[in-house]
Amino acid sequence: MIFFAIKKILSFLLLPPGLFVVLLLVVGVYLLLRKNKPVGVLLLILSTLIYLLSIEPVKDRLLLPLEDMHPVFTSSDNISKSLIVVLGGGVYDKSPDNDLKASVMPDPLKRLIYAYFLFKDNNADILVSGGRVFKSSEIQSEAEAMRDVLLRLGVDRDRIILDTNSLDTYENILNTKSIVLNNDYDRVIIVTSAYHMPRAMFLSQKAGLDAIPAPTDFKTDRTGYSFDSFLPKMGYLYESYKALHEYLGLLFYKIKY
Repeated sequence: MIFFAIKKILSFLLLPPGLFVVLLLVVGVYLLLRKNKPVGVLLLILSTLIYLLSIEPVKDRLLLPLEDMHPVFTSSDNISKSLIVVLGGGVYDKSPDNDLKASVMPDPLKRLIYAYFLFKDNNADILVSGGRVFKSSEIQSEAEAMRDVLLRLGVDRDRIILDTNSLDTYENILNTKSIVLNNDYDRVIIVTSAYHMPRAMFLSQKAGLDAIPAPTDFKTDRTGYSFDSFLPKMGYLYESYKALHEYLGLLFYKIKY
């Protein structure tokens, strides 16, 4: 146990973001002692901010309001006439383990797996949504990459609908509404990460799309904290970034609409 704790502390000291926290702290204190108070205080504030955003309790405090805004999907009804909509979240281009085609990033991959479970239980159609953001036409779209995953899981090609034109969540919702209006679906079930669901449902409401949330990819560990939870980690910092990005996106769309 002691060796494990030492290893964790060394990782904190030698790897970012902990390395940056320590460097900013040391330089900030040094400048304060050298009477350069404004810059020293600024560096101490930056050090504190990076530390807080990089630890699990703060990350959770940012994510929990987003993740708990909509309940999990628990319907026992048959949804065979429903459309399961999976929102994209990025791909890695030319992945060597995928014949140099696009590989789905972790967040949308979790969404796809959950959508697949819903499909297996109810045999509903699946719409995968996501275009080529800042990419040429030679690059596979997010929707095409997600389709390939579903095909490898055993979903029939004729049960998958592609939206390769959407560049953001707003366009995801608008294109979904257009597809629903042109087909005979009883309801729409939106599958996306729990932290992203509030923005997706807000835009669905504004677009007049009657949708049911099916959040997945929960990122908060709800079993409590340990010593390790208070050591800064890049993963926690990235998840804090995702939460702040969602709050900013919600604010933007609420101001716009």
